[in-house]
Amino acid sequence: MTTQKVFEQLYMEIAALYSHTEAQLISRYVFQDVFQMTHHDINKEFSQENSEKLMSIQERLLNHEPWQHVVGLVDFYGMKFHVSPDVLIPRPETEELVALVLESLLPQQSVLDIGTGSGCIPIVLKKEAPDSNITSLDISPDALAMARKNAEKHHVDIDFKELDIRDQDLWKIFKDQKFDVVVSNPPYVLESEKSNMDAHVADFDPALALFVPDQDPLLFYKTISEFALQFLADGGHLFFEIHQDFGSEMKELLEIKGFKDIEVKKDLSGNDRFVMARVSR
Repeated sequence: MTTQKVFEQLYMEIAALYSHTEAQLISRYVFQDVFQMTHHDINKEFSQENSEKLMSIQERLLNHEPWQHVVGLVDFYGMKFHVSPDVLIPRPETEELVALVLESLLPQQSVLDIGTGSGCIPIVLKKEAPDSNITSLDISPDALAMARKNAEKHHVDIDFKELDIRDQDLWKIFKDQKFDVVVSNPPYVLESEKSNMDAHVADFDPALALFVPDQDPLLFYKTISEFALQFLADGGHLFFEIHQDFGSEMKELLEIKGFKDIEVKKDLSGNDRFVMARVSR
């Protein structure tokens, strides 16, 4: 059977779960990233070995497993990143967050990324601003292993540390260190929202990286902003990705803590998604 025919069969199988565009995209990623095939290979015979591998892939997709986990790679900011169930799959909105940071990032500035996951934020920042010094934290050793794998893939040097930012006793490892930028995309999805989420997100992305209690939705923002007040240099910037329903609450939180030049910015879909602020002493 030709590659073209097999491609069409995969598309038909998963089209019941995804839109036409998504099914086409997923099928294309499977053939490109798993089988290293492009449109130039459409008339080639699809081997028996590849057919057996594709059957396993198709079964996982039909079980609602995210195609990014099945393929093992995802595009982010024009780069390929390894992903697994140990890390949150990078979202397009986070690309916008990275772009905001890069707009203000000067050469040789120091950056702290909190909750790195796959490492997509610090790795892109380092690629785009190679003279910057970047430290990246995560509570999960498995996530850090994935982040280090991606850093090695993209040949960048980042100081990864295992640390629970909520444990203020651990902040002492930074001593008198000051950062020019603190950036974070922390957990912000309410636990009550899980029932309305797609199965390929709710059942497969790590809950640790997604959910916060309904009664304390700004849990991580409170802690990270306190950290930023201590460890940002004078004039340093804080960047957050946020829940779309809490833009005004985030602005109020940062105002109370004494941050300056606070801005809530919308994503490309028109939702409140980012907050920028500055420390001024």
